[in-house]
Formats: sequence, C-alpha cells, structure tokens
Amino acid sequence: MDQIKATMEERRELIRGHKPEPAREGDASLGPIGCGNAESPIFCIPGSEPAPLPDGLCMSRTRRYFASALLAVLVLTISLGCGRKGPPQVPKARGPVPVMDLKAVARGGAVTLHFTLPSKNIDGTPFRGLTRIDVYRRARMEAQDGLDTSMLDKLFGRKGNKAKLLFTIKEDELHEGKNLLGREVHLVDDGKGLAPENWFANVFDYFVFTHGGRWRKSPPSNLARAMPLLGPKLPEKVTKQSGDSVVKIAWQPQTLLANGSPIKGEVFYNVYRVPNGGWPLEDPLNEKLLLACSYLDHDVKNDSEYRYTVTTVIAHGELFAESATSATVCATPVDRIAPPAPGGLEAVAGQGSVNLLWKETKAPDLLGYRVYRRRAGEGTFMLLTPEPILRTLFLDRTVFPNVEYAYCVTTVDNSSSRNESGASNVVVARPR
Repeated sequence: MDQIKATMEERRELIRGHKPEPAREGDASLGPIGCGNAESPIFCIPGSEPAPLPDGLCMSRTRRYFASALLAVLVLTISLGCGRKGPPQVPKARGPVPVMDLKAVARGGAVTLHFTLPSKNIDGTPFRGLTRIDVYRRARMEAQDGLDTSMLDKLFGRKGNKAKLLFTIKEDELHEGKNLLGREVHLVDDGKGLAPENWFANVFDYFVFTHGGRWRKSPPSNLARAMPLLGPKLPEKVTKQSGDSVVKIAWQPQTLLANGSPIKGEVFYNVYRVPNGGWPLEDPLNEKLLLACSYLDHDVKNDSEYRYTVTTVIAHGELFAESATSATVCATPVDRIAPPAPGGLEAVAGQGSVNLLWKETKAPDLLGYRVYRRRAGEGTFMLLTPEPILRTLFLDRTVFPNVEYAYCVTTVDNSSSRNESGASNVVVARPR
C-alpha cells in the first residue's frame, strides 16, 4: 500500500514537471506528459531548460498541429469565398453571338463574302464596342468532313490544310466605314497569293469571328462554301431605256474569258436588280439564263428608280462560271402616254356666264380635266383651271355680255410628267 502511494506521488510530481520519471525495465512508453521513452527520458529541473524531445514524437505532434491549422484555413477560405449557399454556378458566357448569315458567292473568278454584324451578346445584352473582325479561309478536303473530325479540325484544318486568316478589319476601319454597309460587311476574296491551279475549280470554306474587346470573342460563324471558276469578262456598254411601267436593259455580247482567251461554246447572261446598299445581290430577274443581249423588266412602278447590273455566264461541264458584275445603270420608268381626250363637250350661255358639260373619260390614271377659253379673234386658248378638276362640268363667270367665246377641254393623268391629252371638240357661246 505504501508502495502504491509512493508511485502515485511520483507521478504527481512528474505532471508538475519538478522531476523526471525514471524508466522502468520493459516499459518503453513512460515519460513526462507522454513524451520520451526508456532510452531517452526528459529531466525537467526547476530553473533549467528541458532536454530535447525525441524526434519521432515531436515531428508527429508538429504534423498534427500543422494539419489542424491548414484545415482551419481551408474551412475559413471556403466560408469566405462562397457568396451564398447552393450548387456551383456556371460562369456566364461573354462576347457577341456568332455570325449566322455568312454567304460566299463565286463570281468573276473571285468569291464575294457578305454577312451581318451581331447586335447582341451571348447573354442577351446589346453588343457594343466591336473592335475586330477575323475572316478565315480553308481549302476543303473530303477527310475533314468525316464524323470523327473535331469541331476545331473542321474549322482550322489539320496538317497540310490549315485555315488562313484572310481578312482582319480593325476598329479604325470600322469607324471609317470601310467594307461596311450599315451593319452589313462586304468583302471580296480574289485568291491573291494562290497559284491559278490552287484557286480555280477548288472548293473553299469561310468562317468569321467577331471581337468585342479583351477576352470577348464570339464563337465561330456558320461555314460558307464557294468554288471560284475561270469565268468570262463582264458585259460592256450596258444601256437602259425607261417606258410606261417597263425598263429595257441592253448590252453588247461578250466573247472573251477573263484571261483574254476566246470563249468556246454558248454565252449566257444574268440581269440583277441592285439593292440600295449595293449588296448582296438577290437572285437574277430572269428565271432562265438569257441568250439575248437585252431584257425587259415589267415588274416596276412608274416614278420609282431602279438599279441594274448584268453578268456573263458560261458552262464548265455541269457547273456555270459567272463574270463580275457590269457597271450599274439607273432607270426610272415614267408614264409618257396621255389619256384619251374628253368627248361630247357642250356650252350653254347664260346671264353673265357660260355653263360647260362633257362626257367622263375612262382612264385608270385620270387626275382631272383642264378647261381652256379664248375670245373671238384670239388665236391662243387661255387655261381657266390651273389645277385639274374632277367634275365633268364647269361654270365660267368671268365673261362679258355679248362677247363670243370658244371653249375646249383636255384630260390629265396622275403621272409625274402630267401627260395631257389633245383638245376636245371646240364649242362657242355668247353670254347675255
């Protein structure tokens, strides 16, 4: 019992740190406060520094402290970095929406590109601050159209057939309006830098990126495809002739290719109506290729201006090669045909007046009637109604009694030229 009390007292002293616990044979786990072992006890004498702890046990405790501190920092970082509870949020897409109306038209040995600039961002907000447009061209290869080809491979190609940055329109050019028609872009690729055998009769793909500042690049546009062919020269000496609801376009026949060699085979033509912006051209007005060197456009309205251009077309096997567009001509159809003259004019003399009556003229473009008068002995009729009248009767109160007057009436149409008919029958009256 006394031995047990002595042992407990020794352990209390060990806990207070006044003296070490001697090692016991076969007990390697004893030591002050769980540190040390039988071979390396710690002797803590009051007023002196404790002996070093064993390396293994001190490093284990240090690692635990470090791991606990790291865990606390990680928890704090997560709690501060999360704005709200909930599932992770997908970052919002930035940049303009892609161009989706890119078109490529092979004409005149070149490829004409036109597209509309985006007006919205991908997130639906208005797109402003366009800084650059990049247009790429890549020769088409059958292997790149396979199902195992990635999107980037389809766009930029693989080894030996890389897409080429064809045009870059920068911010200063956009502000100056170069190549821009409103929000439409018009570009021409003439194959510069390529040998003729690598340009003509080869298929090319085109796609576009738009930029709205740093890290604000649009996805790629739709792919537009075209095959330039060696075509004929454009038509020359294009003329126009306007008529009543019709425009006639004529030109000289073309016999040469663009390289100056003669054309072998038939030569055809297309006639286009040019829009106000100039581009893009719609389908030709003629439903079939024209063999004649003239075309009548009946789908017009009088007093409206129309613009026309003509191209030459030749056959390349089953394909057709079209020339560049000719010089643009403007025409305004005008009604130059006068309506029929009024008939059945009668005059009834009254007290200080003359009353005129005539038959109505049947004309779809009738504007009204003009009434003329002259006194006896005068050679020229004087207009009494500067503005045409619609009624088929007229009362003249500007006459003198017992003076003979002669009258006639004409018809006027509503065209811009105000075509006037010939005079009606002449009647004579003497007011009282």
